[in-house]
Amino acid sequence: MADGLKGRRIGLIRNSGGYNDRVDTLMVHAVKQMIAAGAVIIEIDAPRSREFSDASYQVLLYEFKDGINKYFTGLGKDVPVKSLRDLIEFNRKDTIELKYLISKYLLKPKRKAISHHLNTGLH
Repeated sequence: MADGLKGRRIGLIRNSGGYNDRVDTLMVHAVKQMIAAGAVIIEIDAPRSREFSDASYQVLLYEFKDGINKYFTGLGKDVPVKSLRDLIEFNRKDTIELKYLISKYLLKPKRKAISHHLNTGLH
């Protein structure tokens, strides 16, 4: 999979940095590597906070869990994180991750899926 990024379009939120110099440096380096590997970087504006309160945000919560679980499954058996649940547990145990990642956003898709199953009777 040496050319896995070739022609892939990757969204990058403009002006999303500025909170941590080390993270900003890593992001710049990662973007350069993705471009060198053939990815097309599409710069987008950050959504305004009121946009998150509409129905599209609710859909995002459902799709995120499914998408992230499929992504981890595709990485193979040798990765330590295999699901959203594993990612949440990893972040809970790692103080550095907790410092930079807002875990409540990882927990929302999980709660949304549980609530949906309880309300619809789907299991």
